[in-house]
Amino acid sequence: MGLGRGEIYIPQSYQWGEQAQIDRYEAWVLFGEERQKAQIFSCRSMASGGAFHRAYPRATQQAFLEAHEAAFDYFGGVALII
Repeated sequence: MGLGRGEIYIPQSYQWGEQAQIDRYEAWVLFGEERQKAQIFSCRSMASGGAFHRAYPRATQQAFLEAHEAAFDYFGGVALII
């Protein structure tokens, strides 16, 4: 009778510095008067929700690794990889 009728939520809990989520997406940006496509790197701490973003003109391996290094510096360390 009561099964399948309500919504079920499972709370998520993360330890500080344990996990981060990395995403990449494209966005159009204005540099002065010129509109250009940029590749955006996004790193979000799963515990705090704090975020780091950086834009690059192209999605290269060098940009990807450089953005990780900058994000680790911003957050003050490296997230544990599980």
